[in-house]
Amino acid sequence: MNPASAHRPSAGATPLTLLCAADPARALALALRWAAGRPPGERWALLIDDPAAPHPEPVQNDEALRLVRLASGCVCCSGAIALRTALTRVLRDGPWQRLLLLPSATARVDLLVDALRASLAASWLDIDSIVTLQLAGLAAPPGALDASPLVVDAPPDPVAAPPRAAGPAGVRLHVEEDSLAAEWGAVSASLGLAYGPPSAPVAHPGQSGRMSWLRWPGALVFDRRRLFAALQSIEHPRIELALFRTAREWYRWSASADAGWHATGWRLDSRLLVRDACADALAALRSQLQGCIDEGD
Repeated sequence: MNPASAHRPSAGATPLTLLCAADPARALALALRWAAGRPPGERWALLIDDPAAPHPEPVQNDEALRLVRLASGCVCCSGAIALRTALTRVLRDGPWQRLLLLPSATARVDLLVDALRASLAASWLDIDSIVTLQLAGLAAPPGALDASPLVVDAPPDPVAAPPRAAGPAGVRLHVEEDSLAAEWGAVSASLGLAYGPPSAPVAHPGQSGRMSWLRWPGALVFDRRRLFAALQSIEHPRIELALFRTAREWYRWSASADAGWHATGWRLDSRLLVRDACADALAALRSQLQGCIDEGD
């Protein structure tokens, strides 16, 4: 799918969280705990695509939570039409403060996000978080780890102690399942650490020196030639990592990897990680790269 054939979210679009996992029952249990701990008064909808997921019972005394089961097959290919239809119906019954989508364990996360952004419903959706529940001993769904800034580590046995991750690597933040099992506020805090504000640079933990992110919404498409030329012309500040969406592909460049740009499964947003840049330098860099956005999208 051509990434450029997408619709940009409108003001007031409904936030959408993807929760990806190899075990649909564990993913559903975690999603229901998040929904139960959401802020008071918020209306949420939980969309369950995996046919292997258990059939949840309606949540008693919670009219503000809707459970929608999709009988569609893989939402990134054969079930795409059914997913778009279900999303349209749910959105018409809004407003919602958040949608939680649990895709099939076989769904390609990058293709799913591309399909959502190319659908007519994309104007009313803001894919603001992609989370992978990583179970020890089980492979994550295809492309999930590449796409997810936030990885929730959990063992196959809920009673066993979850493994402790070494810390954020690249663009990922690892957290333990137990720390996100209660209230949505804990999830939101971890999402903030993983993503940072969408329009401002933030310090990046776990790195020496001052590391700052610059971010652009994932719905924006950059002109590949202008983007590559602009980044190659930058001598200061030092660029550590670049992840950008173009009409051809999503690309990744890293100072610690082989030289050159490579296709990536990252799908959340376009972003740049720079080292030891002052506020004026960051503002100038953002302004320069703003000129590389393809406004003809």
